[in-house]
Amino acid sequence: MSTVGKLFVVVNLVLAGLFVGASASLIGTSQEYRAKFESEQSAHQESVRASKEEIDSLQGQVDGYELSDAAKASELKSRDADNQDLRTRLEASEQKASDFSATVDQYNSKLDDLVQANRDVSDSLRQANKDLANAKEERDDALDAKEVADAAQSAAETGRQTAQDALANLESALHLATREAEDAKSSLNKLANRFGVSSKKIGEQPDINGVVTSVSYDGDMPIVVISVGDNGSVRAGYTFDVWNGHQYKGEIRVEVVNATNSACTIQTNGDFRIKANDRFATSL
Repeated sequence: MSTVGKLFVVVNLVLAGLFVGASASLIGTSQEYRAKFESEQSAHQESVRASKEEIDSLQGQVDGYELSDAAKASELKSRDADNQDLRTRLEASEQKASDFSATVDQYNSKLDDLVQANRDVSDSLRQANKDLANAKEERDDALDAKEVADAAQSAAETGRQTAQDALANLESALHLATREAEDAKSSLNKLANRFGVSSKKIGEQPDINGVVTSVSYDGDMPIVVISVGDNGSVRAGYTFDVWNGHQYKGEIRVEVVNATNSACTIQTNGDFRIKANDRFATSL
């Protein structure tokens, strides 16, 4: 029996004792109270019975409450266990979520690295394509330059051959003119001796001056080209002194006369070599 049930029993017994005492007192003092005592006793017994029934009912409710509390306690314990399991599972899920988040961060970092690497490769590829285009352009320019150089070399070879041919022709003409001049000089000397006249007085050359335009030392006989020809009354056999400033270069003789220039040979060499832009004159 619970504490509440015992309390109700004690209370009822106390009330019953008090009631019995009061009833005995009433019986002892007056007969008329006997019927009332019996009635009160009957009523008390009924009250006790009702109280007992109420106590039993209350005790049943208390026991029900105790059973209910135990069930609730068991349920609460079960729920606590479930909650603990849920918390454990939640913590495990949170840990998995944290691990997954870390993994995602790693993948994102690797993805960023891959994106950057792809960007670097793309930049390198663009630069390689640009370098390749520049190399192709330089190659094309080099091929064009080579073609131009080959053409220039071919033209130079042709020009050199033409110049060599012209020089050979000039040398041949110079040799012929030299022989003719020597023959003419020999004939002139013969005539002068025959008539008793000095050959120096015959065909005396006028005063002529000008500039050496070019000199060729190729071959056996150097050739000096001067800036005056038939237009300046130059004749084959004329001789000129050549100088430059205070430098005496030597004496040249006209062998071939052209319209605007003449080809000469070197008769005597001075202290310095004859070059283009030197001056010449009939006499210094």
